[in-house]
Amino acid sequence: MNENQQQSDIFLAFVSDKETMEVVRSLALSRYGLKIDVHQGNIKSATSYLQFNHSPRILLVDITGSEVPLSDMKALADVSEPGLQVIAIGERNDVGIFRDLVELGVKDYIAKPLNVTLLIHSLELLMGVAGSSKKVESGFSYAGKLVTFLGARGGVGSSTLAANCSWAMAHGHYKRVCLADLDFYHGIMNQVFNLGASSSLKEVLQSPERIDETLLMRSVLKVSEYLSTLSAPMPIDEDFPFPTDAIHACLPLLQNQFHYTILDMPRYNHRLHYPIMDKSNIIVLSLDFTLLSVRESVSLLRVLKTTQDVQIIVVANKAGEYKKGELDRKMFEESIGQEVDLVIGFDSTKPLQTLNEGTPVASERGLLSDGIYGITSLITGKEAQSSPQGGSSFLSGLFGGGKASA
Repeated sequence: MNENQQQSDIFLAFVSDKETMEVVRSLALSRYGLKIDVHQGNIKSATSYLQFNHSPRILLVDITGSEVPLSDMKALADVSEPGLQVIAIGERNDVGIFRDLVELGVKDYIAKPLNVTLLIHSLELLMGVAGSSKKVESGFSYAGKLVTFLGARGGVGSSTLAANCSWAMAHGHYKRVCLADLDFYHGIMNQVFNLGASSSLKEVLQSPERIDETLLMRSVLKVSEYLSTLSAPMPIDEDFPFPTDAIHACLPLLQNQFHYTILDMPRYNHRLHYPIMDKSNIIVLSLDFTLLSVRESVSLLRVLKTTQDVQIIVVANKAGEYKKGELDRKMFEESIGQEVDLVIGFDSTKPLQTLNEGTPVASERGLLSDGIYGITSLITGKEAQSSPQGGSSFLSGLFGGGKASA
């Protein structure tokens, strides 16, 4: 929570000329609860900075000299955290640029020369809408994406993939990720990351009418700077009805804080889970090449495909585990009426070894790790910027879209 508080009061500016820097530095923003942090640079400088630093509350960015300002702004949006408010400045007094930037999610565009009155007016307008939950798909106020991991049947490794993809997206793509373990009785997330048990999430979910951002963020356990988890491990003899309403209340709050909120769904009682999965932007369905997976996959895909605007990623995990009796890929795809996006070969030792050690599989090179980074490329649409143990080339064959094998 402290990091969010520290960033929530920052007015960060990247401006290209000294005259504009002097104007920005002269602003008195204490009455708005803002601290000024001014850098000399342009929109590309801001993009480089935010790629490895938390986003401020408000960003003033200079597009002077940009040959393709919309493309540069989209690149900036891609590295920014959900909820960032942006004001752009530039040399061109062009209504067309203003409209294009506003459509992209920029709150205002001011043509130079900049003066204190113009900037304060823009800030006051912006402060009136800051914190809005309106979703702008390609802009800066968009909600983070909701990704649900679901196994076609037990034992296909969906929870392992959810946990390790969360780690890979946080450490390989530098995205802020929250992993919510919704399997309250059999969840493995605390073991994967070697975390202590916490009952705070259970208390939150038992009182949906009290849920707010402050209460929810107190329940988050931090794995690293970019990765957080939510879990509520319980003994199997404890009665805890699946809290659909409470989870619904939590999701928009999490999406306003994180680039990706990842849900690890339990397999039991799918009827209670469908309303939550219906909110997902992406669903990762894990299965194996067995007849049991055919039956379950056909049933799940029939329901999942009724969800509007959802991307379904089908992952065949543990390929080759049984050696005999598995269907081949083509036969399996024909049986379920769906192409498999990624095949991950069976690793007989690494998953259990790392689970016992409390370290993510994705933090080391290997067959399963390759597949995990393949999934993250399908989720984010981009190749990871770093890889386990400093490797730079072992992921290169996985990315670029389309069907893949690992």
